[in-house]
Amino acid sequence: MTQMPPDEQLRQLLARHDRLLAETARQNHELHEWAVRFGPRPAPTVGAPPAGPFVAQPSAFPPPVVSAPHPAFLPPVAAAQHPLVQPQPVPQPEAAEAPAGPHAASPLDVPRSPSLSTTQVVARVLAGIGALVTLVGVAFILVLAAQYGYFGPAPRTISAAMLGVVLAAGAFLLHRRDPQNAGGPALLATGMAAGFLSLVAGTTLYDLVPGVVGLVLAGLLGVAVSLVAALWRSEWLACLAVASALVIGPWVSGDVHLGAAFMVVLSAVASVAHLRMRWSAFHVARTLPTTFLLVGLAGRYGLSANDAWLLVALAGVHAVMGAMSALLGRRTATPEQWALASVLVAPALPVLLLAVGRLPRLEGAWVALGAAGLYVVVALFRGGRDWLRATGAALAGVFALTTVGLATHLSLVDVLVPGLAVAYAAAAGSLRSRAVGTVALVGSLVGLAGWLPAGVPAAFGIRFRDVLVGSILVVLLAAVGHWATRRVLAHPSPAWLRYALIAVGMLGGAAVVTSLGYLLARTSGAPIAIHQTSSVVVTVGWALASLVVLRRPLRSSDHAGGWIKLGLGLAAAATGKLFLVDLALLPGLARGIAFLLVGLLLLALGISYAKAYERARTPLQS
Repeated sequence: MTQMPPDEQLRQLLARHDRLLAETARQNHELHEWAVRFGPRPAPTVGAPPAGPFVAQPSAFPPPVVSAPHPAFLPPVAAAQHPLVQPQPVPQPEAAEAPAGPHAASPLDVPRSPSLSTTQVVARVLAGIGALVTLVGVAFILVLAAQYGYFGPAPRTISAAMLGVVLAAGAFLLHRRDPQNAGGPALLATGMAAGFLSLVAGTTLYDLVPGVVGLVLAGLLGVAVSLVAALWRSEWLACLAVASALVIGPWVSGDVHLGAAFMVVLSAVASVAHLRMRWSAFHVARTLPTTFLLVGLAGRYGLSANDAWLLVALAGVHAVMGAMSALLGRRTATPEQWALASVLVAPALPVLLLAVGRLPRLEGAWVALGAAGLYVVVALFRGGRDWLRATGAALAGVFALTTVGLATHLSLVDVLVPGLAVAYAAAAGSLRSRAVGTVALVGSLVGLAGWLPAGVPAAFGIRFRDVLVGSILVVLLAAVGHWATRRVLAHPSPAWLRYALIAVGMLGGAAVVTSLGYLLARTSGAPIAIHQTSSVVVTVGWALASLVVLRRPLRSSDHAGGWIKLGLGLAAAATGKLFLVDLALLPGLARGIAFLLVGLLLLALGISYAKAYERARTPLQS
């Protein structure tokens, strides 16, 4: 028996390999058809594509792994003739770990739920309306039954609580059978809200439960529904349960202030869901109803001192929880940032209203100072987004203004707004925040617009009056604004802004001098002499400042032309003030001294100007 050549053996082996592959594909096809016909039915998927002709569908049974012969073991002729099946890349599942980098997914992030179909939206709307109607019925039973004498307090409260337990149990059973059914979250939300209403009525209306125990039970109930909503990944459940309880709760409350405590506790503990989920609508649903309730109670006529302090405590807790929620979500995406802004700003309103209108001035100032400190912490907290720092800084400034306004009788326009602008500028420079810098710029313009009508006449000595505090703040604003601009822009500030700040600072300094003269003149017996002296000091000071400014280009060629313009402007202002104001104000000897000093300084300016001008036009030689 002759031995078969190696090439012929290889061809037979490859032919047998092809037959085995074809037989395996046929068997896989038959197994797939059997699994489709007799196997378990997969859950229907919304928006799934229609079934088409069979094209390499995955079988219920994995196909055997068949390895093709390595090309190195095939002769060139056989390798060229036989159509070897190249190994196809196996599709890998999604990576379990998020990519590293600035856009790395947070462990708190969860996959977004698919968009709802029309049927699901209609089902949720109907279930939500049913839940609200049911809860209104519970409220009527708890309140109207008491008014008409039906049942006793205990039966009414227990019946509402038992209804909540039954609805919650039905929700868990329905969710276990059909997790996609909208009835499960609606039943649980209705049961939770019914239990909360029974607690509020039993504590505040019927005195069946001690106040502390009722608040603790309400907090535990809020934590429970928040955790279940997070486990079920249902923002709709969380919003429906908490918002409906917060809206209907005041209706069944006998003591409105203790009822407000229940609302604040529920709104605070509901933030537990945000530790795992990132829900924008839930921020608003759990915050705004409580805020409206506190604002309404703070605006009531005839509020006693004890009730006012109770509301201050509740509003303070509400504001602290809002600040904590904003800080915990400071790295979230853009849609949630707007919701966090409402969580941060809205709770500040009842605190501000109580501090200004419901407490004595000094006590309100202390409350406003505490709120300002809270929002300063928010503004200075590291890792937050720029909008969060800007909002915290703005709220801190508002409460700082309120504190100073309540503790003193300073003018809002002349003193408080420039002071707020200085604080904003300092915060912008410290945080290197453009958003806070924008707020500082707006506040500076408003403050200067209020200071200029009284500050400029005082600076030129046209009218002597007390603008000391506002003028000092204007000087600080010019200095801090220059420093903050350099830090925020991360490079030298624009030349026009630098010179404008210097000019504003010089005006503010002149107003400080004349204001000091005015205050000294009121306490002494020679007001005219002091007024004249302060006016001469301002004129000579401007002339001396122009000399210093014009000599700066001799040391540096940076913005030399601008420095020359500024120096000449100061010299023109000193000369104009000398002839238009001091000439009419000063007596003979003082007038001569003023003209002599200013004249000598102008001579020095004339000598320095030529060198400064040449230095401005000629680049600095190395």
